[in-house]
Amino acid sequence: MPKVASGSGSTRYDGRWCSSSSPPSPRPAPPPIPPAPMPPRPAPAAPRPPPMPAPGGGAPAPGP
Repeated sequence: MPKVASGSGSTRYDGRWCSSSSPPSPRPAPPPIPPAPMPPRPAPAAPRPPPMPAPGGGAPAPGP
């Protein structure tokens, strides 16, 4: 595969950037980059078991 495509691309940019003699022409605004699709969320972890009451009566249960 010839390296003409890559070479010409780099040369074009080099010429555009290194052309200090001519005033830099305003480059057209780059096309808006579409937001990258968010990766699928990982499967939810197994439901946690209900918190067991601390032995010896820890915090009093909230009640009336």
